Amino acid sequence: MLTVGETSVEATKQRYLYLDLVKIAACFMVIVNHSNSSVFLGISPSPTWFVSVAVFFLSKPAVPLFLMASGAVLLGREEHISAALKRAARILAVLYISSAFYFYLTAPLPKLSLVNLKSFLITTLHTPATNALWYLYLYLGLLLMLPLLNRLVKVLTPRDYVYIAVLGIGIRGSVPIVKHYFPNLFLSSYFLTPLFTAYLAFFLCGYWLHKRGTPSGRTTAKTAALCAALVLLCVAATYAECRKVGQEYLFLDNTAYLPIALCAIGFFVIIQYLAPRLRVPDRAARVIAAVGQCTFGIYIMSDYALMHFMPVRVALTSVFHPLVAVFIYQLFVFALGLVFTYLLRLIPFMRKLL
Repeated sequence: MLTVGETSVEATKQRYLYLDLVKIAACFMVIVNHSNSSVFLGISPSPTWFVSVAVFFLSKPAVPLFLMASGAVLLGREEHISAALKRAARILAVLYISSAFYFYLTAPLPKLSLVNLKSFLITTLHTPATNALWYLYLYLGLLLMLPLLNRLVKVLTPRDYVYIAVLGIGIRGSVPIVKHYFPNLFLSSYFLTPLFTAYLAFFLCGYWLHKRGTPSGRTTAKTAALCAALVLLCVAATYAECRKVGQEYLFLDNTAYLPIALCAIGFFVIIQYLAPRLRVPDRAARVIAAVGQCTFGIYIMSDYALMHFMPVRVALTSVFHPLVAVFIYQLFVFALGLVFTYLLRLIPFMRKLL
């Protein structure tokens, strides 16, 4: 977990602190992303609409942040293929257990039968039981690639990582946008197919940024300015789409598209810079680490909490401004998932899964 050339205990604490903060931020962003859009989708452009759309795009880098944090932790290790297969088996178990939970909630079965069991097993192979679970399919594939990626990162240079980012994030993330605004200017899918995907690029770039160490203040300031400009650009483009085509205007709602991808990298860099400067006491650092360990479980349960406790949000909306109400509701869902996951992790079997 240490940056090359750093061996102090303080450096280790800082590394874990910033990665935990990245995971916590990403987890909360998922909850925001899955609940905030109902504010602006139900109204016409107004101050509330603009703020809600801005918050929506601020939350979109959630999955890339998860991937970068995972790359920082998992890549660069000396491990046998069996270790990756064990991790993949764990995620597969989590996928089926959580899918069974959501599958029953959305389509309660009067009784267990072989027909129902077969339907569940086959459906889960290709269709997430709820929106949040799609990430588990992606993560499972990355874990199977992990042994090869660990060999790859041993020989990659900083320029190689930039090249990977250009291919997987730059080209792949800009081609759909160019095609949207200039329909006749697009590249064949046959050309794009063999390139690194954005998700694989995030995974590798997270390790590179972690290995590179804490960025400078000047770099971080420029990064923050770029992120702010990109979010404003997304809001402006969404407003233009809204004026043009009405309610079906979330064209930029894609984590692999260039503006959101660059914001994700920017957020990672900003947290990486700020974490060592927070001077967090040891007790607070342990609390942050404990919350960070629970983010996987919070993520999995978030869709259930958002659906099941909707009356709480309705009650909050009757008292507060919609933006304030939804923010309080998001904090409530995060806290609820945290408590539930923490309790589940007290069970040895569940601790291994979550």
